[in-house]
Amino acid sequence: MADEIGYLANAAALAGYISDSASSYQFGYSLFIAPIFRLTNNTDVLWHGIIAVNALLFSIAFFLLYKLSFDLEPNLSPRYRFSIIALCSAYPAWISISGYAFSQSAFVFVFMLALTFLIHAAKGQTHRLPWHGLCVGYLFAIHVTGAVVALSSFVVIFWLGLSTRKWSHVILSALATLVVILGYKIFFHPWMVDLMTPDQQPPAMHYPSTKAVLLTLAHRTTLIETVIRSLGAFAYLSIATAGFMMLGMGASISRLWTARNHLKSACPVQISILFCFLSLAGIVLVGSMMFTATQSYRPDHWMYGRYAEGVLLPLLFIGFAAERRLVWVVSALLLPPIFLAALSTSSQTPWMYTVAKNWGIGEINASGFWPFAMSGYAPFWCAIIIASLVSAVIALLPRPLALTAVAASFIMCMVIQWIHHEKAYKTFARPSGLSEFVRSNWQTGSCLALDTRLPDGATVVQYQRLALYRYYLFDYDIQRMTYDEWNRRCDGPRLSFRTSISDQYQIPVMAKEAAYGLMVWSHKPLPRDGKTYAGLFTGNDPCVTSSCFDEDAYNMAQFTNVGTLSDDHLMTTGTEGALVFGPYLPVRSGTYRFTASGDFADTEGLYADVAVDEGKTLMFGKRFSGTIVNGILSFDFIAPRAFDDFQVRLFVSDKTKLALKSYAIRSIRSQN
Repeated sequence: MADEIGYLANAAALAGYISDSASSYQFGYSLFIAPIFRLTNNTDVLWHGIIAVNALLFSIAFFLLYKLSFDLEPNLSPRYRFSIIALCSAYPAWISISGYAFSQSAFVFVFMLALTFLIHAAKGQTHRLPWHGLCVGYLFAIHVTGAVVALSSFVVIFWLGLSTRKWSHVILSALATLVVILGYKIFFHPWMVDLMTPDQQPPAMHYPSTKAVLLTLAHRTTLIETVIRSLGAFAYLSIATAGFMMLGMGASISRLWTARNHLKSACPVQISILFCFLSLAGIVLVGSMMFTATQSYRPDHWMYGRYAEGVLLPLLFIGFAAERRLVWVVSALLLPPIFLAALSTSSQTPWMYTVAKNWGIGEINASGFWPFAMSGYAPFWCAIIIASLVSAVIALLPRPLALTAVAASFIMCMVIQWIHHEKAYKTFARPSGLSEFVRSNWQTGSCLALDTRLPDGATVVQYQRLALYRYYLFDYDIQRMTYDEWNRRCDGPRLSFRTSISDQYQIPVMAKEAAYGLMVWSHKPLPRDGKTYAGLFTGNDPCVTSSCFDEDAYNMAQFTNVGTLSDDHLMTTGTEGALVFGPYLPVRSGTYRFTASGDFADTEGLYADVAVDEGKTLMFGKRFSGTIVNGILSFDFIAPRAFDDFQVRLFVSDKTKLALKSYAIRSIRSQN
């Protein structure tokens, strides 16, 4: 994923492998994994090392929570304390994120470290407060939302100063935070961006400016939108924790309310709880402002949980441990419907009324959203209502039953995340033999040119393929280049999806990914060693220079309106529409054969066509009926000239019953 590539590219650059991969992603997390890049360039070993680092960071964070639990809730029995620590540690986001190169593992770890130093300082060891400030500052180096945690820190250490009168440590803590944040913002991040950006090329910066974010509060429309997104984030967290996040926030507010009349003698727990509460609320608000500023209207951007989950751990523990009051159970019941009512006022949310797979919500950004299990069977609004009712019921159960129910929801989420991970890996994250092909023919450190211009109609999958090889070929000198630049100063290969380069300049194509169409060009002839590479056309294979495509069910599932993925097959659902479209890849002139394999139980209503020019021009169209021999559907078509956005479409009726396993397109003969 793009986020992962940003962090991985930063880590590689810190280890000395500098490439054209500058981005907005902070490198605080990358510092934790950079040493692995110094130890090996084997990407499989590297990845296992990254997973181990993630597991270590989370494990230390959970251990710190256990130590702090005696301050937060001193009267728990050992058995119950261990049970809820284990349950907090099994929160789906930690399990899911640990399998990716995302920054959340480092954010959770450093936040828990900052909280540890804060609570010790509040207990009288004020000399530890500057260490709290350093950790808080470092959170900004991990992710921009760390700035919100810094503001929360300034509030609580000021309260601590009022309580202890030891202002020197308070000032040192604030200075430590400011020095780290300003140092990173003014010097270190610009230095990294400059290091990873070649001359004449812009860096890929995607975060909105501070001014744009703040302006979302200045206009009525954007302010309302920000409030709706904030409600969505809290509704997600409430549902993901079966209402216990609301119980934790309620217990925190109650404890803080008791301190309102004696600010000068606040206890360590109250100070620590305020730090956690302000951090969570602030990150939810700022994250919502960022998505409003960038006009991000993907469904998960309305209930984004990944940012806030970085500071959730202590409040989740308090929610499981604290006394359950009816007012907070009612809050857990009402918050999701209130979010729904607010969401329905936006013209950007028609998806909330649809019955679709996960309603378009990115699973990784809502890892704890167990109502995913209802997707495909109920509209989003209905699933939310059911989830709020279930959360309220669980919160009222006896503690053993409640914790068992929460554990069951966590396990359900883990299964959903596993399915999503497998699907994502098989769809666009699984490398072909392309990286091995490059390594076999060009030395490590060679120039590698990327043509980042995608053909018309290109999909996010194709964009992800280019990003993917920034990691698998991290030890090459990767740069964005025009053809002329590549021809003039790069002796290595060029990766591109576009055929126009080869057509215009007669540069030979040496290899091409079968499923995605990503091609490899070379200035020099390569040895014909007869070696085969997984998922790659090479050598004298006619598919290297003609338009051949191989698509399995996982790839087809990215281009369907009415199909569902089941048992490695793309299956009809009894809904009329496009079962398959795409892949929007270039095609040369010539005659081609389309062959699909699968189970064709009933072909009534099945229609196939081949379209180009954004679907406006048809090169073939045929209605099929009757028996499909040997489970193979086949037809030929002619491309009179080269096109950039070729697609095959299979339309089905509500009576069609079939399950596609794969399809292939092969050139029968080329036209001169």
